[in-house]
Amino acid sequence: MSTPDPVNHPEHYLTHRSGIECITITEHMSFCLGNAIKYIWRADSKGDAINDLAKAIWYLEREITRRKALADMENARLIGMIADCLEKDLVTKSVSLPSLTLTQPQ
Repeated sequence: MSTPDPVNHPEHYLTHRSGIECITITEHMSFCLGNAIKYIWRADSKGDAINDLAKAIWYLEREITRRKALADMENARLIGMIADCLEKDLVTKSVSLPSLTLTQPQ
C-alpha cells in the first residue's frame, strides 16, 4: 500500500468504490459544477455529510444562476439584433435575417 499524500491525492478523494479519483471527473466541468460534484463525492468520507451536501447545493445554485445570466445575455443580444433589423426596415423589405434562436436557461 502506498503512503497517503494529502496534497496530491487526499484520502477522502480516493475512497469512492469506483476507484476513480474525484478530480478525474471534475476537471472537465465548470468551477461551480465541479465543486458541487466534489462535495457530493466526499460527503460520506470526511465526517459531516450534511455540511458537504449543503455546500454542493450552494455551488449548484450558483451554477444555475450563472447559466440563467448567460442565457439572459444571449437573449438580450438576439433581441437587440431583431430591433436593429426592424429599425433598418429590413424585415418589411424581405431581406434575409440571420438565423435566430432564443436560448432557454438550462
